[in-house]
Amino acid sequence: MIVGACSAARAAGPDAVHGVLAPRKAGIEKYIVESAGIRARKRYAWGLCLGAIASIVLLIAVGLSMKDIAVAFRHAFVGSHDLTEEEFFALRDALACLGGGTIGAVLSVLLRMGTGLPVSYRTTSGRDAFFRIVLGWIFAAGIISLVKGHIVAVFPDPSEDLLKAAHPFADPMVVESFFFWIGVGILAGFNERWVKRLISQPVTDPKK
Repeated sequence: MIVGACSAARAAGPDAVHGVLAPRKAGIEKYIVESAGIRARKRYAWGLCLGAIASIVLLIAVGLSMKDIAVAFRHAFVGSHDLTEEEFFALRDALACLGGGTIGAVLSVLLRMGTGLPVSYRTTSGRDAFFRIVLGWIFAAGIISLVKGHIVAVFPDPSEDLLKAAHPFADPMVVESFFFWIGVGILAGFNERWVKRLISQPVTDPKK
């Protein structure tokens, strides 16, 4: 584009150089900015995908290590080599909710990018996408802490009803409770305003 503009200016002669180059200069600048913006969006999208994969792998590793740490403490103080059902479901729900927070954060950014979210090519990198995923983790961790701790009584914890069953691992609700916490994590990572409203609203009747 630059070579073509220079060739056209040379052919037009010295007196017409400015008239030929000025409109082409604006078009070249616009093209460069648009191309840089497209590359920045691609970097951000790739950062989101890589960050999501890394976060899932990290959550699996944390789950395995936390299980071993909990068993080690339990063996030291109680003498048992196994997690209790309460401890297992608490760990499983936390990991499911954090994984859902990752999915929600990725969906939120991808949908906003599809609707024209401006991405600065001067400052955007894959690291920014990872920080957005971490924010989804934080929102998901806050929600599950508030609900599990009965600080926010907006919806009941299905794992509590599951633990009342005679055989929790054979109960059909074991799948429902797992996907319930993934869904809560997705909502937390996807919609920050929902989390803020959930935290700020007063606690009413816990049965509702």
